[in-house]
Amino acid sequence: MSSGASATKRETREHTARASGTHVLITEQEVLFGTAAAAPLRRRRPIDIVSRALSAARARWQTSAERKPIRPSRLGYLEHSLMSREMDRL
Repeated sequence: MSSGASATKRETREHTARASGTHVLITEQEVLFGTAAAAPLRRRRPIDIVSRALSAARARWQTSAERKPIRPSRLGYLEHSLMSREMDRL
């Protein structure tokens, strides 16, 4: 197994030696993108997290209280009379 590992190391060294001799052109846009992506994120304070959670819960509760109750489109006790009326029209 050690001969396989040494062969892999040798191939890796040869590959990096060949790759280091090639020239790479980096544009200004790529540099700007690379530095912009490395900007640190803003730290969140625990009070901000709790405040956002409470406001989201309050908004959800208010929208659920404002919802109209689900009612059937037709009332069940009128179904028989409506069907009778339709049958008379035929």
